[in-house]
Amino acid sequence: MSGILYGVSVGPGDPELITLKAARILRGSTVIAAPETGSGRAVALEIAEEYIRGKKLLKLNMPMTLDEDVLERAHEAATDEICAYLSDGSDVAMITLGDISLFSTFSYIQSKIEARGYDVRIIPGVPAFCAVAAELGKPASLGDTPLRIIPGGSDDMMPQIEEALDSGDNIVIMKAGNRMSLIKTALADRGLTDCASIVERCGMNDQKVFNSIDEAGEKAEYLSTIMVSNRRARRNYQQAGRIREDSDASAIGADASGSGAIDKDSANYIGQIRETSDASSSNASSSDVYVSGGGSSGAGASDAGAIDEKKVRFVGAGPGAVDLITVRGLEHIKQAGMIIYAGSLVNKELLSYAQPDCVALDSSKMTLDEVIDGIRRGLADGRAVVRLHTGDPSIFGAIREQFDELDKHGIEYEVVPGVSSFLAAAATLNSEYTLPGVSQTVILTRIAGRTPVPDGSDIRSLASHNASMAIFLSASMLDNLATELKLGGYSPETPVALVYKASWPDELVVRTDVEHMAEEAEKNGIERTALVLVGKFLGDSHYNKSRLYAPDFSHGFRKAKS
Repeated sequence: MSGILYGVSVGPGDPELITLKAARILRGSTVIAAPETGSGRAVALEIAEEYIRGKKLLKLNMPMTLDEDVLERAHEAATDEICAYLSDGSDVAMITLGDISLFSTFSYIQSKIEARGYDVRIIPGVPAFCAVAAELGKPASLGDTPLRIIPGGSDDMMPQIEEALDSGDNIVIMKAGNRMSLIKTALADRGLTDCASIVERCGMNDQKVFNSIDEAGEKAEYLSTIMVSNRRARRNYQQAGRIREDSDASAIGADASGSGAIDKDSANYIGQIRETSDASSSNASSSDVYVSGGGSSGAGASDAGAIDEKKVRFVGAGPGAVDLITVRGLEHIKQAGMIIYAGSLVNKELLSYAQPDCVALDSSKMTLDEVIDGIRRGLADGRAVVRLHTGDPSIFGAIREQFDELDKHGIEYEVVPGVSSFLAAAATLNSEYTLPGVSQTVILTRIAGRTPVPDGSDIRSLASHNASMAIFLSASMLDNLATELKLGGYSPETPVALVYKASWPDELVVRTDVEHMAEEAEKNGIERTALVLVGKFLGDSHYNKSRLYAPDFSHGFRKAKS
């Protein structure tokens, strides 16, 4: 029996942000493969160190050349090395930083391995920009404004960066260190300097965080991520007020995990919170949220998750599969004395890891005020409080309004990033969003429905870029979506994947095109709870080789060669 090649995403830098599934696959694989960059430092290997001790290490030679023939021979040689182990029945795990579907070199080997008839499986992970958002304590996508993800490592991407800055969208610029001076100038020219933050080497021991990009120098580490929340996005957020909760999921708008029923004690707890919320003012002290004689609550009622600090943890639960939560996220669940979770979206199996006397509250049955009062009540009870969001909290997760309310009450919070459903969908499809020569920009958005999207951020405008798109909250409006995509510039034959409940046991994938996606969705009974992925990255388009290993390409681990 042949072995399996696993493409394993190990996260941005902190070993605790690796998923349970990635850790399991690494421990179970015979061989660990990693590209040889010639830098003398392999960050991905450092992240995975705890899980790969004693494993056979296979360093894959990736030559620093633009010569297509040389690159082809190198990729064939790397494929030969991997296949030698696969043919003997050994599993090989090839590791990559962040998530494998974003700016990775794995796809060059993957296609060759698949062509030889071997099984390839991709394990999604936490990308750098989600970890950066967590470090900065703000969402990557503010309100309903689209999020664009763009690489900053080469001069030829500057026009796209400048156009994105002009658009008013939320923007992430990854691997931006080498172009800091150009990017800072572009920001300054548009009066956006105060809207940009940067984190260098996120999650690593030498991490640097700059809440304002002005604080950073003209040069930065290669592994630097810039987040830009444009003024228009801020204004739209403020005008929209409180938006719906927790949009980062393939399970949007439906109860993806059952009836959403909660136990009697937890229901009683919510009832008490509602009584108090109706009776108390917005500036009440934390003790005012109590109702005497209340069920399992009350000061000293439980020692579950007792901690000294008064801080709530916003934890990304991942897209659905229990083993796609991070090591740190699961640890917080185990220690929690209260978990407020998105009941229609989060896999309830995660609650089984909590302590027996942990109070679990289903936020799908609560208002924002009740969620905040629940957090205050739990902290006042001496409980460790976890706010469990689906996917990653920073992507359409409606965390900003929760942060604003917590700030009013002087409550500290931190974010533990998670694996977004759009990354799980790419893993299911064995696809990479960012293929050189096909698309280097990823756009996360949704179609306008009952909640309008900001001006200039409609599907038609975004489609004009012909980028790779992941469209949330839109599976029930596919006829309209198809029309807008075509009017924006996508051809009717542009590949589409409908991914229903990515990573859940009843996951379903329908591959189609823009012209036929509504018809295929109806045939397969997909009405909602699905992501819509659009772009040539889903087809068999020829793509260019990555310039990462080209001699004239500098990055933080290697200088360009003349």
